[in-house]
Amino acid sequence: CRFRPITHRDGGPTLPPSLKVDAASGSGTPRRRVTPDLTTAYMTQSIMPQHANTLHITFGGQVMAWMEQCSYISASRMRAPHVLTASMDSLAFTRSTKVGDIMYLTSQVTAIFGSS
Repeated sequence: CRFRPITHRDGGPTLPPSLKVDAASGSGTPRRRVTPDLTTAYMTQSIMPQHANTLHITFGGQVMAWMEQCSYISASRMRAPHVLTASMDSLAFTRSTKVGDIMYLTSQVTAIFGSS
């Protein structure tokens, strides 16, 4: 298996390794950099009839909700008290998914900001 999942032991999640966050130099909004592979998260979703329209094509909003869930898992590894997605630059659906398909999602933290 190519995935290294975070496993559960004794009823609680296994904590990921501590992350070292370095402050970046420059003007403007303070920005800190992390190594993306330390925050990588994977999710697998099976497309069911309740996730699709009458043409059996997955709702775009449902895909976005799964993206948000996967992103939250990545961001929560930063051990911040509150995490949110402030914006997305763009989103383009290149292929449709249909009922019965399996969707694999991957997310990584690439930057941390102090405010939304």
